[in-house]
Amino acid sequence: MLGVSELISSVVLEAVDTLKRAAATLPPRPPPVRLLDRLIDFKWHVEEGGNYRVSPLEFSRRFLGPRRADVIAKRLKRLKPFIIGVDSSSRAVGTAFGAVVVGAVAVSHPGGILEWPPIRSNSVEGGPPFVALVGAEPPTSLEGYLRVVSPGGDSYVDYSVEQVLDELRLDLENWALGGPVRTIVEEAVLRGFQPVVLVDGPVYPVTMAFQRGPQPGREDYWRSMESLLKARRRAVEGLERLGAIVVGVVKRIERSTIISRLAQTLGENMRGLPPGQYGDAHALYHYYQAIASQDRLREGRVLTSIRAEVLFTALPIGELDKVVEYIVIPPGKWNHYPGAAKYYRTETSPSSNRALEGHDLRPSYPVVWDSVVRGSLQPISVAAADRVSSGLTRALTSLIARHTLMTGLPLTYSSEIEMGLHLWRSAGLWASR
Repeated sequence: MLGVSELISSVVLEAVDTLKRAAATLPPRPPPVRLLDRLIDFKWHVEEGGNYRVSPLEFSRRFLGPRRADVIAKRLKRLKPFIIGVDSSSRAVGTAFGAVVVGAVAVSHPGGILEWPPIRSNSVEGGPPFVALVGAEPPTSLEGYLRVVSPGGDSYVDYSVEQVLDELRLDLENWALGGPVRTIVEEAVLRGFQPVVLVDGPVYPVTMAFQRGPQPGREDYWRSMESLLKARRRAVEGLERLGAIVVGVVKRIERSTIISRLAQTLGENMRGLPPGQYGDAHALYHYYQAIASQDRLREGRVLTSIRAEVLFTALPIGELDKVVEYIVIPPGKWNHYPGAAKYYRTETSPSSNRALEGHDLRPSYPVVWDSVVRGSLQPISVAAADRVSSGLTRALTSLIARHTLMTGLPLTYSSEIEMGLHLWRSAGLWASR
């Protein structure tokens, strides 16, 4: 039975030996090259330029309106919310002959924080593999501890590292939602609480490449995303059947265009946004600036938007729809500078939205409860999970990089940047290998 440190050491030593044998017999092989449009397809979500429909679920003279945090707190307090935050992280250490990719996921809840890999445990049994070797045949002695194929069944020997990074994060999140989070939800329901699961990122992360269907040279990615999105839908629906409310919290909304499409649908009924297509962050910045300049913001207030339904059409797994709502959290009583405010998009499935409506609540309210009501500008549960998962992958990749360099195998420049070794080299503190 291997512990985390023993597993990492064994994986690195055997993986690096494999890579060194490849280095002795083969010329350096660059990772699969993707054209710029394909990179955009893989990395950009459908909301950032794909095919989707958006329609308002309510109407108002103003897109954004102030709400009192203390009123939101009173409403949610009657519900007895039990907030659970979920976030994942992945990083890679690359060489000229392959890469080692590690991932981690963390679940934050009122009773503490659970993480995978369990760094405080003596065993890594019972959970999914969190290490992948890309670009080389995996050592057979570590079968069961290494990811050797993608969720779609394709070998990682000839696979894009960028794809592995994305797939590993989503796969670990799906496992957490269907495993540890499900157990916590069941316990919370038995104790009379209302579990609310806050997931970092979209509730259904659909990319433009997946929406376009299998394309020549991209079948491996499409098969993986089909498997991962089906697993995500099963996990979310399973939690909702237990009585949980699942909310996605999206922080990076610069490229998504939901608000401008909504403005085109509503026309003159949606005042305050100039004509044209804007990213959501720019549109929220514009609205918030107009409200703050009129001094209509008081202490203890947040801004929330009207709700809208986003429908993904022409998906290989069938249609997916979700309800979105935007939140702007002002930075403080005396500081209304728009650049210092926090902008979020909340996402729920129609089922979770109906559950919230049954209690006269909105998708934004659990996020306000976990942030402003608790004295923060960001959801504390999600931030705690992010801190643990990213800290784990940072520590593991540092260990992998040290092992790799000790064997004499040089890292790629991007990995040196990630590790900060380029600063050591420029200062003359690290000899070039």
